[in-house]
Amino acid sequence: MEHSLLHSIKILKKEIVMDDLLCDFDTKNRAVKNLGAFSSTYMSKEAEEVFIKFSSINAVDSCAYPEIEEMSQYCGNFLLNMFHAASPERYQFFPTSGSSEAIFLAILLFKNHWKVHHPDSTIKPNLIIHQTSHVAFVSAAKALDVELKIIQKDYENLRWNLSQLKENIDKGTIGVVCTLGATTTLVMDEVEKINAVLESISEHSDYLIPIHVDAASGGFIAPFVHPDFIWDFRLSHVKSINVSSHKYGLVYPSLGWLCVDEMICDDNLKNENTYLGKSIKRLPLHFSHSASHVATQFYYFKNLGWSGYADIVKDLYQKNKLMVDALKEVPELEMLTPNHLFSIPGVIMRSSNEKHYDLQALSQYLIKLDWHLPVFNNNVVDEGASQTWAARIVIRYGLTEDLIYQLLGDIKGYFSSQFS
Repeated sequence: MEHSLLHSIKILKKEIVMDDLLCDFDTKNRAVKNLGAFSSTYMSKEAEEVFIKFSSINAVDSCAYPEIEEMSQYCGNFLLNMFHAASPERYQFFPTSGSSEAIFLAILLFKNHWKVHHPDSTIKPNLIIHQTSHVAFVSAAKALDVELKIIQKDYENLRWNLSQLKENIDKGTIGVVCTLGATTTLVMDEVEKINAVLESISEHSDYLIPIHVDAASGGFIAPFVHPDFIWDFRLSHVKSINVSSHKYGLVYPSLGWLCVDEMICDDNLKNENTYLGKSIKRLPLHFSHSASHVATQFYYFKNLGWSGYADIVKDLYQKNKLMVDALKEVPELEMLTPNHLFSIPGVIMRSSNEKHYDLQALSQYLIKLDWHLPVFNNNVVDEGASQTWAARIVIRYGLTEDLIYQLLGDIKGYFSSQFS
């Protein structure tokens, strides 16, 4: 009797939990209507089937599943080709849990490379970033005891202040970070100009200061639509690049990659083990992880290829133009996304009357219609401003024209009801 009662209670609790999880939680619709997310919220039906099929497989276990290692190799070589690695054998690549882990590993490699060339230095190593760099660099620098030097933007055009960059470089500088699609501006840094500054410095030094490019978002954008935009391994100082498959690579979270020049690699930093039946040496911090992500990225690379990705990215920019042109007709909003610089598809905007509560109110209104519009403090666009409230709309795969027209109608409907 007691056993039967306990069994019934367990079944009842299970049903309650499932009801709580599934009730009023439309994951597909809410994810696609999350306007500020950079991560993929939509995959094709076939890609989802691949994702599910490989979900139970541990990607690290190359002894039991050598096919996954072959898929990873294919993906890494595809990326190296995307990033113009002239001699792929000179480079290594590592799948990571995302760009945050890749960023940590890149700084670790940069710091170690600097120490090898400055074995007797008592200077605290420093890394130069800019004010739109991802917060992951702050976290990684703290963990690795690296000082951060933060360069300000030129507020008139959102470009790097190159003279300030040059002034901040010293014998403790382990590297410089550029971003291809900042979260607060969507702008792609002019890496070629920063590379030129470092080349001028290297003429008078025996130490080459490397550049790390955080291409989490833009790495899957620039190669397909901006072929003349030079930012990758074609540049002499670019020695590492991170990119996220779970952003414009079209794969669900969480998969990133770190591609690095052999020049800054050190096998002594890799961890060796024989847990799975053979000796494995790995740099990434994460160990067991599902093969779903690598398998799905492999599927997309094989089925879309270069031309397929190019078609998708061009379509995103067409939708972006549709969005921007329509929002420019809304007098209550001001577009902050610069037209004169390369940027990933999306919109940064603020209230044109500078009353930030209007933007907050718009966000709350859209929530009732199942949209999520993030409003955040974006003081990088106004010199001396302590608070400049802005909102971000990211144009991603899966955001259809019908949804865009629906969103535009909802935004215009809000302002017409408030100010008519």
